[in-house]
Amino acid sequence: MENTSGLSDLALCAVCCEDIKIPKMLNCGHILCLEPCLKELMKMQTFVCPICKREIPLPTSGLADDFPTNFALQSLVQCGAISKRISHIPPVSNERRTVENRSARCSLHENIVTHFCETCLEALCHGCVESSHDGNHDIVKHSEALQKGINDLQPILEEVCKLGVQLKDLSKAVQEAKGRYEAEANEIKNTIGEAKAMVYDLVEKKSADLCTEVDVEKLLTLRKK
Repeated sequence: MENTSGLSDLALCAVCCEDIKIPKMLNCGHILCLEPCLKELMKMQTFVCPICKREIPLPTSGLADDFPTNFALQSLVQCGAISKRISHIPPVSNERRTVENRSARCSLHENIVTHFCETCLEALCHGCVESSHDGNHDIVKHSEALQKGINDLQPILEEVCKLGVQLKDLSKAVQEAKGRYEAEANEIKNTIGEAKAMVYDLVEKKSADLCTEVDVEKLLTLRKK
């Protein structure tokens, strides 16, 4: 199965080399697909990471499902699947075109795309449906697949917008904290400068007093002689 560009390495399980649907993270940091790999590996007497060969402690429940899910990778894989749904949408230009010219076309038969294979994540024409996609494939109308892709993408976009707002608020809080720290640092510097000047003045005054006392002592000594 062809993988989405830019996600091919991340989206593949290192054991079965198939697309990861539910990525589970081991204690060593490596990621495996929940099914079939992780569940099959846990049936062995000693569970060892197939990548780094480290022995992996099992969850207290003993269930593969309770290994932590890498939601960041799962979101990327979902985005990749969605992009496959909508990647065959033709670009829109300012030129006037007929509906037929603007329609996506099958790369094999050059016919207008009418269906979409949910199993292979491929856009199909009538010829593709009849020739290469049998009854075991989940085939829907192209318009339905496109709408489903848009619907699936909507909550992800909303989440990205929320993260953007949170990032903006965090950036503002960091800038405010930075301003407070800089103000406090300047205040401390000023206090240190004032204390330094005060100590310097005291030292100068004490030095002058000592010099005066020494001069007086010398004068008295000379008079006694």
